[in-house]
Amino acid sequence: MNENKPLSAPYFDDLVERSKNAYTILDDESKALLLDLFKRMQPIEICGDDEHREFWFTLPRGTVDDFGDYDEYLEWGEVESREEFEKMWLDYYPEPVKWYELAIRRYKDIHSVFINNKLCVLMQDNPLIYYYSCPRIFPAQSARQFRIIISAGTPFIIPTS
Repeated sequence: MNENKPLSAPYFDDLVERSKNAYTILDDESKALLLDLFKRMQPIEICGDDEHREFWFTLPRGTVDDFGDYDEYLEWGEVESREEFEKMWLDYYPEPVKWYELAIRRYKDIHSVFINNKLCVLMQDNPLIYYYSCPRIFPAQSARQFRIIISAGTPFIIPTS
């Protein structure tokens, strides 16, 4: 992804989907970012248990090129023409923006981030104690993707002083 290009819904959806395969973070930079997110969301009223806080944000649909590589879709037999590819894009993203719910929860030493009710990020103060039956380790190469997921909502959060 181009660093100067705004984050689009197709790219973000791909990150969220891939996070289900590896969501536990261990690197210090990602931990600091996650704790900063929790701090920034403190002004949001708790709803429910486990210090649950949430808010909604939008991302632009982006361009058809953000949706995917037409040549790859053609090669895989997913589409037979450019028009079919563009129709598929608009079927997935019919509105100019897509809404996302970002929710955080803290239970004991577990910090969790959910996007549209999907667990995307998990951090434990003591990673030797697992509360989930199949903990997945967030690989170092995915740390940047995690930071993009967390940062997507940052402009909408009340800044800390």
